[in-house]
Parts: sequence; C-alpha cells; structure tokens
Amino acid sequence: MNCKHTTGIITSMVMMCLALVAPAVGSEYWVVTGGTTTVMLDEARLADLDLELSAATQWSTQQSVDRASTLSLEVDNYSNMTFTIDENDKVTFIDGKLRHVGGIDLVGRTGDELIEGFAIQAADDSASLVVSSMNADAGSFVANNAVASLDRSTNMLLVRSSDLRITEAMAQRLGAPHLAGELIGSLAIQAEAVWTGGDVPEIYQDRLNAALARGVCTPHNGNSDGNGGVTTCCQTTGPDVIVGVLPELTNWTAVGEFDAISVGTTSCNLGDTPLLWQSSNTNHPVIGQNMYRLKNNRFEQIGMSWLKHGFLALANDSCGCGCQNPGTGALLGIGCSDPYSSGLNGSQTGSGGTGGLGPRFEVNPHTGSFNWPYAFQGQGGNTIYKRLQFRTADIDPALNPGALYFVEGQYVTPDDAAANNNDNNASYRQVSTTESSVSMNGMPSTVREKPAIRAWKINDSSVMEVDVRAQDTGGAEGLIIMAGKATNLGGGQWHYEYAIHNLNSHRGVASVTIPFPAGTSISNAGFHDVDYHDGDGEGGTTRSGTDWTITIGIDQITWNTQTAVQNNNANALLWGTTYNFRFDANVGPDMTEVELGYFRSGGPSSALVEIIGPPQGPGDCQPNGIPDPVEIGQGSSQDCNGNLLPDECEVPPIGNGPDCNLNDVPDECELEGNDCNANNIPDDCEADCNGNSIADECDIASGSSNDCDGNGVPDDCQADCDNDGTPDTCEVGIILFEDDFETDKGWTVTSDPSLTGGEWERGDPIKTQLVPNTVQPEDDHTDAPGTMCYVTDATGPVTSQSDVDGGPTRLTSPSMDLSIGGATLKYWYWFFSGASGAHNPDTLVVEVSTNDGATWTQLTTHSTNTTAWQYNSILVDNIVTPTATMKFRFSVSDPNKDSFTEALIDDVMVTIPDCPKGGDCDDDGDVDADDAAMFVDCMSGLFTAPTPTLPLTPLECLDCFDTDDDGSITLFDFCKLQEEYTGSAP
Repeated sequence: MNCKHTTGIITSMVMMCLALVAPAVGSEYWVVTGGTTTVMLDEARLADLDLELSAATQWSTQQSVDRASTLSLEVDNYSNMTFTIDENDKVTFIDGKLRHVGGIDLVGRTGDELIEGFAIQAADDSASLVVSSMNADAGSFVANNAVASLDRSTNMLLVRSSDLRITEAMAQRLGAPHLAGELIGSLAIQAEAVWTGGDVPEIYQDRLNAALARGVCTPHNGNSDGNGGVTTCCQTTGPDVIVGVLPELTNWTAVGEFDAISVGTTSCNLGDTPLLWQSSNTNHPVIGQNMYRLKNNRFEQIGMSWLKHGFLALANDSCGCGCQNPGTGALLGIGCSDPYSSGLNGSQTGSGGTGGLGPRFEVNPHTGSFNWPYAFQGQGGNTIYKRLQFRTADIDPALNPGALYFVEGQYVTPDDAAANNNDNNASYRQVSTTESSVSMNGMPSTVREKPAIRAWKINDSSVMEVDVRAQDTGGAEGLIIMAGKATNLGGGQWHYEYAIHNLNSHRGVASVTIPFPAGTSISNAGFHDVDYHDGDGEGGTTRSGTDWTITIGIDQITWNTQTAVQNNNANALLWGTTYNFRFDANVGPDMTEVELGYFRSGGPSSALVEIIGPPQGPGDCQPNGIPDPVEIGQGSSQDCNGNLLPDECEVPPIGNGPDCNLNDVPDECELEGNDCNANNIPDDCEADCNGNSIADECDIASGSSNDCDGNGVPDDCQADCDNDGTPDTCEVGIILFEDDFETDKGWTVTSDPSLTGGEWERGDPIKTQLVPNTVQPEDDHTDAPGTMCYVTDATGPVTSQSDVDGGPTRLTSPSMDLSIGGATLKYWYWFFSGASGAHNPDTLVVEVSTNDGATWTQLTTHSTNTTAWQYNSILVDNIVTPTATMKFRFSVSDPNKDSFTEALIDDVMVTIPDCPKGGDCDDDGDVDADDAAMFVDCMSGLFTAPTPTLPLTPLECLDCFDTDDDGSITLFDFCKLQEEYTGSAP
C-alpha cells in the first residue's frame, strides 16, 4: 500500500468488506484505510435545542476535548468503508463503516446519550451518510448532501457535507421526539484509500507492470519458525505463498455434539514474483483450516473447515523477508506478509459475498482453479456453519488422555500452483484443549511449510513417512503423504497403523491395498475419516461419509470407496484430508508395496508406495524354514480351505481360528453337511441332549423333537414324571395358584417415586400404537367373556399418555406355599419399548422371593418387542429352593423417559407335575413303615405322621399316594402302596 500507515492501519476487520458485487463495466473498487474526520458543531444551536456536549466527551485516546466547536477524529484501523468510482469519476459508497477512536456524549432531557466509536456509513440513498455508535445499527445523526471525490494524485478520499442533523431514533433516545431532523452542524472527511478490484487505475497499472517486470530478489534467510527452521526468502521462481504464522484462534459456541473454531493465518510470499490477490475473480487464494489428534499411536484428522476466499493483501514483513511493497492490495508483494485474523477466517458470509467461506469441492488444488462466484456465497448459518467443525468428545481430555492436538492452515491459489510452488502451502501448530475449548496459549510456535501429518513422525521416530507424487495423463500431479507404523502386540501379533494425507492431488484416492503373506491371519481391521459438513459436496449435498468397504483376501487387504465415475460425491480421500487404515496381523513387519487407487480418472489407475508393512511373498507359519505353500504342495500339511495356510496354523495354539472338536481342522472345513442351522458351528459341537446326532436346535426346527415350553431343549430331554411324552413344565398338573385377573385375588402394586406415568393397574387394555407397531393391545389374553389383565396404565389411546416413564412400577403376587417343590410359574405377557430417541432398551423383569418379599431373585427378563401375547414358563426349583412363603413380582421401568414402554400380564398359573411319588412320601429312598403310617393318616384325614416325618397337607397326601390321579386317596392307592412295600400285589 502507498499510504502513511503501512503497518497496523488495515487489520483483519478492514478485510471484511471489499468488492461486494461483481464490478460494473468501468468501475473501480476502493477501500478506506485511514485518515481524519472533522465534525463542526454549532454550540449555540445545541443550546437552543436544550442540548449540550458532556465535558467527558473524548474524540481519541490521546485527546480530550472540552466543548470545542470543531472536533477532529482519527479513523481507526478497523474501518472498512468501500466505494466505487465510475468512468465519470463519480464516487458511490456501497458498504462498510468508517470507524473512529473515542466517542461523543450528548446530554438531553433524559440524561447522557453516548455515541461510542462514532461510525460513519452510507445511508440507503448512498447520497447521505449516517453517524452512529460503532456497536449500534440505529443512527444518531445523518449528514445530508454529502459530496465525495477522489484525489488521484494522493489517493485521498475527500467528503464534505453541508449539514449534520439529528435522526428520529436519536431524538427518541434524548426524550425529545420533536428534535428529529434538527440541524446541529456539519462534517468533512479526508481519508486514505487503496484500490481493491475492478478496473485497474492507471497509476496502479503502472505499479503492477513494474512489479511484475521486476519480479526478482536476492535470496536470503528470513526469521525463524520457532521450531528450528528458518524461512529462506525468494528461493523459488514465481510467486510462492506459505503460511508463515498461525497466530491465534476463535472458539465458537457448540451446537449439539459438534463444536467449531477458526484459525488465523498470516501468509508470506517467498517467491521472486508478486502473488495475485484479486477479490472479485478467481485470481486470489483460498484458505483451508484443519484439526488433528495424535492419540495412542494414531494420527487422525478430527475436523475441517470450508475455504476462506482472500480479498485484500497487505504489505507487512512477518517472515523477515524484506517486503517489496507493490503499492496495491491486489498483489502480495515479494517477501511481503498478509494477516488474516481468526475472525476473518471464520466469517461465513464475508461482506456482500466477497471474502466469505466457500466449499472445497469446487477447488482443484493442483491447478488452484475454482468457480467464481463460488457456491453458497454470502450465506450464513448457526455458530458452527462452514467453520472448522469437530466433535466435542474428540477434544475432551477426560476421554482422550495423553492426546496431542494440532491445527493446520493451507493456501491454494492459481499462480502459486502454476509456478509449481504449492507443496509448501500448509503449516501447522500444536494447540491444547479442554472439554469445550481449544487454545494456543503457551503452545509451540508455527511449524512452517509442513502439513500437520509431519507431526506424527516428529513426535514418534518409529513412524515411517513416504511422499508420493500422484500422476495424471500430463505427468506429475499433486502430493500425497503416507505415514505408517508397526507395533508389536506380543504373542506373535502386530498392529499396523497408517495415515494418508492428500495435500494437493485433484485425482484423489479411492482405494488402498496392502499385501501380506498368503494365509496370514488378519483381524481388527479399521478405518477413520473426517466429516464433511453443511453441504460441502457435489450439488450442494454434503459429501458422503460412508466408511470405506474392507475386504480381506487370501494375500491382501483392501479398503475402497466408489470412484468418481461411480459417484462424484463419494467419500474419497481428497485434498486437505487425512484418512486412516489399520489392522492386526500374525506376521512381523518388513518393507511392502502399497497400492493407492485414484478416485478420478486420468493417467495411471494407481500409485505404488514402498512403506513398512507385512512382508510380501510366501509365509512360514510354523516356522520351520519351509514356506507354507511348499509344505502344502508336498502333502506334509493340509489346506482344507485352499487359502495357502496350513490347517494346523489356523487353529490354536498357532492360530486363533475356531476348532471346536480340537481335531486340528478349521471348523469352516467341517461344515458341509454338518451345519444344519447355518451358524458356522459343526453340528457335532452343538448340544445334542437326546444323542441322535442332530443338534437340538435343528431337532426342534425340523419337527423331529417338540419344544412345548420354547426353552430350546427338546421335550424328550426334560423331566416327564408320568412318561407321557410331555415335559412336566408343559402339563397343567396340579394347579397351586391361578389368576385370570377377572377378580381381585390380592396382587399389590408399588412404584418407585421417580415414576411419573404407566403404573400397573388391573383393567381392560386400550389399543395404542407407535405406527406400525402396537404398543398396548386392545384385548386381554383370557378367552371371552374375560376382559381384565394387569397393564401399565390403560388410559390410552394416546401412546405418550399411557406408557411407563421413570420407575420401576412393580406388580407383586399374594404369598403362596410352594414348599412341596417342583413348581412351575406360567404366564402370558405383552411387552413393547419403542424409542422416541436414542435410548437403552428397557425390560420387563420377572422375580421370585422365598421370604414373603424381603429379598428377590431374578427369574428372567423380557426385552424383545411382541406383536402378540406371548407365553412363558419357568421351573422355579431350578433357581431357588422352594419355601412356604413365596411371591412373584413383575417390574417395568423407563429410567430415561425416552421411549414408549408398555407391559401387560395375564393368566398367571403356578403348577406342580401331577405325578405321585409312588408311596415314598418321606423321600428316604424306599417305601417303609413310616410311609404306611403316613398313608393311614391321609386316609383318616388326620394329616399327621410319626417321627421323623412332618405333618402332611391334603396336597402332599395326593402327591404321595394318589397313584391313579383321581383326586382322592382310595383302596386302589393302598394296593399300589402295598405292592411297593411288600414287593407283591395283594
């Protein structure tokens, strides 16, 4: 710039507004950079209006003015007033503000009215100027009939106004509405300006031509990057932009699980030619920002931004190269630097569309070309829109102990790319994090001319790093950087971790293939990418985030996504992004040849990378010095599945593949004709309780065996005391308790205080739905005329009015004597838990107590949604020892209150098998005199017995002696007892 203030006058805020629309034919675009505004106030007129200036009025930080009539204001370096000049030299103000240091305090009827910052901007008619507080939109004064001109000999903007009047808004604030429009003085402006776009003024054309013609400087060292490196200035031919400093960042307010920052970037031109920086066309840089995490030997990209479009270059010297000022903001001069603050780099809209954030997909990083105007130009959004977004969980120190974080800035611009100087356009800096913010305070300085992926090797010397020059039909294209690391996990296992960074290849990467010895055991294969966002993809749709497909073959592992021919919006590894690829293998590292398949068509279809990885060539899994294929070929080892790995190496102790019958043959080779349920487990390794060589599950599925209680065990393997082919649990037998809930039999309901809805109640259910599912059915289970059951609130029919919230709510049975043993709990139930949002599945819990409810033992849980009433039976003795004080309980809860949860219970029954003990009533192993005495008691109805037996109940009498199952003790039963006692029938 050719003005008095070459440092600090135009700062980041100046850059917010430049050429706001495409320049009209014959128009030049200019921005104000400094100067003075003179305000002339008529104090006699103010007194007539009952107004005065406060003695505290200050017009600059250095000068205090005491009721002066002529006041001078210095234009501060945050000003960004822009204007155009047409072919007739007419000046038109189009946007931005002329801001000043200090303020004015006007005293009226309501007290002081402070105008802080004194900002001047064009009114809607562009012929008037509005004066207001810097932070307020409502005007305080209006300067009518403003006349503006540009002195081309000095590039000074001259403005004069014949009158300065009070606005209606100001009159209201002063408590004197009648003062609106009243004249109080006048103002004049004398300000420095620079050309920023449109037609090139003659004086600037001369300077531009001279700078381009000069284009040479003597190479020398600039200042240090603070990390042991020194900038070498003018070392390259042509323009060469780098990120010299990442000075600061801004944290924005999180939205949901995502947060955002923006990072300031100071660029430097190390080349021997000025760099084009024209705001209103494609001859300017775009700036990308990225964020990375190094954690547990993994270097991953966790965030990315849209692209800041450059619009004005200053002529500072941050890199110590000795700036050669080109005299125009449309060029970054030789050795010069230009600061863009984090606020500017986070500006979503820019000003009038210029200088905002645009999408990455439009940019070819190899040529530097992009669309103009760019997509979504001038469009804003919420606090994280277009900015460097990342998941808050990814920076939380509590969730990422020991992690290191880095931010990165990268410039892409056409003339730098045309000069083949675009491999050094990215720089990075380490940052620190809290659970909700990112900071550069106290962190090392910027590492210049290196993308952040270089930080992995710098922090871990065991990492191998390889630069790959992508190729296209015309020859070399962009730069891809691949880094890898092998970690010994012990036990013969190795972990392989790779990060691939696409610095500036337009062709991109769509597949990665890593070879390994045939038969190598590969496990824990993984992939990681970075999220595009906010519509940054072809057609304004966010680029696909679908993880790459992982395919493990005989001798290679491949990750791939679609190519551009298949899907131009596929999740390819494009410029400015880093993707990760990982797996475990049972072979140690060597050098290997990785193949990178290109995303976009062109010259060769892939590139090869020599890097650390599993060895290539045949394996020796034993190891015994004989390659595995040789052993297989000689017949000394078998290879049942044809994967070139000996069978004995696939199963323990060498391998980790399944071998359920321990015959050194992988299970997968024994499945043909031996896997009836297609679960990849040989049938001879599965449960076969009846010994018929058919897995129980298939026995039941085929109908060869029944499973009346649905417990997965064939009926012929379960207890059947009367040998009728039906398990005791499926026979009604002797009913100890039965309740269809048509009457109240003494069940109780208790609920946790947290329950706010859906308490158990005995009632007639009402159908509710979460389409297409039925949450609560219309009818109970009992056959008509039955209508009642226990339901978690039957108010319906609105789902949210009747479902369980909080809890649990508990339904408890009356106490019952089940000391006889062999009791089975049988019931019908309905359960549904449908999410209205993400939730942990709720359950219906069934419990039993052996001490009248003092303590409880879980019998089972139901968590699968039903589409009809379901039956279940439980043999209680398998879980607890029966007592005379037993209760059952059904509990339901929705602790998070985030789902529609309903449960119903009906037709509860407790039974014992109807199978007499054959006369051995005291369970001592034989029928003896004690049993005979008990029989006499049962016959007489005394229900007593001699020591050591206990008194019998009528139910126990039937259980011991009712051999003909007629419900009473008779002489026929006596005959059976005598036969057991004496060994012969009477």
